[in-house]
Amino acid sequence: MSAPFVSSPITGTNGALIKSYPVSPLVEKWKKQLSIDVSDEFNGFHEFHLYECAETGLRFFRPESLTGSANLYAKLEKHAWYYTPRRWEHAMALKDIRKCHSVLEVGCGHGEFVKDAIAEGHTAVGLETNPVAAAKMKAEGIPCIESSIEAMPTSKNGTVDCLCAFQLLEHLPDPLSFFHNALRLLRTGGLLLVCVPNRLSFLRYIDNILDLPPHHMLQWTERSFRSLEKHLPLKVIRCRFEPLAAVHVSGFLESTRSRIATNCGARTAAFLSLPIKVLLKIGFRRLCTGQSLYVLLQKL
Repeated sequence: MSAPFVSSPITGTNGALIKSYPVSPLVEKWKKQLSIDVSDEFNGFHEFHLYECAETGLRFFRPESLTGSANLYAKLEKHAWYYTPRRWEHAMALKDIRKCHSVLEVGCGHGEFVKDAIAEGHTAVGLETNPVAAAKMKAEGIPCIESSIEAMPTSKNGTVDCLCAFQLLEHLPDPLSFFHNALRLLRTGGLLLVCVPNRLSFLRYIDNILDLPPHHMLQWTERSFRSLEKHLPLKVIRCRFEPLAAVHVSGFLESTRSRIATNCGARTAAFLSLPIKVLLKIGFRRLCTGQSLYVLLQKL
């Protein structure tokens, strides 16, 4: 019996099965590590699957219905570490939008980037579907529209010079819908700025429950973004990799120990852990590749 056809979310071609995950152990990990019960998020499924598109290298989880609910994100936001207001990608983006007048950030969270963009002289507004986050922004006087990108009106030639989406695309089961709507809102020549976790970073060597459903639905690489040029009127201008952030040092150390143990044995990994940790703490982390991938694209 042949394997079922599973459509790649960008190309529509058949995805190759990479791995299957049982749900029960993952539910227990969420309870143990984050004190969150995610059993209802799996909608009765006992297993989910990771696939890879051969043409783009994009990895995607199925079934699509495992996308996290608003209730899940409300619980995650109770953890102080979950939302970082000042991010590396914000600094990158502020440099890239200097010639842009109108800026729209999709999934703007608490509005820190919108506020910074306004301070730099841009006409910026956030787009947020979370009513609590949207209300908080409005209360602080930060421009915000409580709406999905699909519901946003547009004109024939687009409405904004720049559209940003930071740490958003990895959560979406249907990225093509996002790109079509982004292109609809962007003026010709407008900029699309995105930032996502880089699948080829140290994340691939650690047991990270947040890089799985119901939290993440896609795993991106630079190749995945560059492949968009074949399918959409977009041009990749630049890709940048985040230097290792201080908050990610522990995860980087975990991944390094895991790789050393696999290649050289557990004793060698234990022996090298301390000097590696010291080097990272005194500043060598800035020479290491961190978690995120930032991509600047332009509408053709």
